[in-house]
Amino acid sequence: MPLKPDAVIWRTLVAACRNQGNVNLAAEVLDCMMEMEPEDSGNYVLKSNLHAMIGDWQSVQEVRSSMSCKKVAKTQPAHSYVQPTTMSM
Repeated sequence: MPLKPDAVIWRTLVAACRNQGNVNLAAEVLDCMMEMEPEDSGNYVLKSNLHAMIGDWQSVQEVRSSMSCKKVAKTQPAHSYVQPTTMSM
């Protein structure tokens, strides 16, 4: 690969693995990402959703508990506000 993979590239690989049904590879990549970025809640949410997709509810609970123990909080989505202006002609 001509450039060093960053979090976006790794998350893209996880999404591709999920779409192709390769849950094991997606889980391995997410484990590595969680080691690289232990404070990133998105990695935990992705892993939890991956386990939920295959019905592994015990692992979903373990991932969510791990987030709580490590005090990793889910980030809230950002909001923007646009105020329309009147146009005069």
